Amino acid sequence: MQNKSIEERIDEMGLSHDAEFLLMLLPLVHVAWIDNHLHPSEARYIKKVAHSHGLSREGEAILEGWLRELPPHEYTQKGMTLLRELAQRGQGEVTVEHLQQLIVYSNRVAKSAGGLFNSLFKVSKSEKTLLNEIAAVFCVESIDWNQSGLTWEEIQSDLE
Repeated sequence: MQNKSIEERIDEMGLSHDAEFLLMLLPLVHVAWIDNHLHPSEARYIKKVAHSHGLSREGEAILEGWLRELPPHEYTQKGMTLLRELAQRGQGEVTVEHLQQLIVYSNRVAKSAGGLFNSLFKVSKSEKTLLNEIAAVFCVESIDWNQSGLTWEEIQSDLE
């Protein structure tokens, strides 16, 4: 039995236009949904990142679907594995540096839901676990997520 190509597996996920960039948004979406609730600040941050790339209408529709309903865990895992493979292949939009940046962006998503009362800059235990899982899938060493150096002003600026 022949293994399916990266492109065939991307197609099976229902992605064609903007596929590589949409795959890069999956870790952010996955972190945002970790508590089974998408906070408005998380959605705003993800949309800001998405719009900086200029998604097609099809890409925007797919992203909106992910923001309306939690994608299945298997789907996000498959997408993140494909991202790593794309970066390792060294062709196209995805690079190893992008994977490292996605971990930073994912951390920003986790922190963007904080900021009220005593949760300012707090990343929950489940978010930390997921961030470390994403780092492992991307073959990036685990990070002390509370020491990322982001200030509340930087998070707010990112959301504006």
